[in-house]
Amino acid sequence: MQGSDRIREVTCIRCPMGCVVAVECDGSGGARYVQGASCVRGREYAVAEATAPERMVATVIDVPGCPEPLSVKTERPIPKHLVQDAVCMAKQAAVALPVHIGQVIVPNVCGTGVPIVATKNLDQSFASSRAFADATTSEK
Repeated sequence: MQGSDRIREVTCIRCPMGCVVAVECDGSGGARYVQGASCVRGREYAVAEATAPERMVATVIDVPGCPEPLSVKTERPIPKHLVQDAVCMAKQAAVALPVHIGQVIVPNVCGTGVPIVATKNLDQSFASSRAFADATTSEK
């Protein structure tokens, strides 16, 4: 790598400004801030994005006996390259009613130490009332 080949531009997402931040990658996995950030958070984000990008993961999973899918998310960001595997782990999780907001669905997604948690409540009464509503609607 020479000169500008080592400069990477990252659009910051830490605030609505969307600064285009330049970082210099050193070839051994490190990076340093060059220019473009309007704040310290932007500098930190750009260096982290250039060296070890992370993402929050959100998806929905099926719960047996409930017509409504359960929305889940990682509690913290995980390495970007593990996002697809995390979604697969969530979809394979065995979940039973009732489910409460914040309940751990997958305790350690992809060996990161980060749990996948429920983002809404689902209980037996919800499932049975929805099943009743669906049955009466289909009879008309």
